Amino acid sequence: MASPSTLAAPLALKAVRAILVADVTLSAMLAAAPSALGGGPAIYSEQDVPQTGVLFPYVTLLGVSEIEWDTIGEVGSACQVQVKALSTQPNTDEAAAIVSRAKVLLDRKTMSLSGYPSAFCRFESAFSPYTENVAGVAVKHYPATFRISAHKG
Repeated sequence: MASPSTLAAPLALKAVRAILVADVTLSAMLAAAPSALGGGPAIYSEQDVPQTGVLFPYVTLLGVSEIEWDTIGEVGSACQVQVKALSTQPNTDEAAAIVSRAKVLLDRKTMSLSGYPSAFCRFESAFSPYTENVAGVAVKHYPATFRISAHKG
């Protein structure tokens, strides 16, 4: 059982990443990460996207929030995780397909979080895609959020 000081958000991010990386369909939709970062599908922490040599499309993960709860002896945390697809295609179809695949993999699924007897993930929302100009390249961003309920007991 987790101690009250154990944060669930880093564990939720790790679990989300493991589920996404393990899926061959999603992996085939993404560019490869640089070998210096271990290779595999291009799924990065929002803060750890390579500054140079990044290939599109890729996914970023961000722990948005964590709220602890205690209800009649049941304790745990609700974590919000952002999964964002980034693409350089002229429309949002590629990014939308990537977010849709993430939803298939994560929505209404149980997860394994170290120190938490049970955890459950639900799709929460998808946001309007937007375009950012990066060094003359139009990059489409398609963010979505998922809520992970991690139960301590």
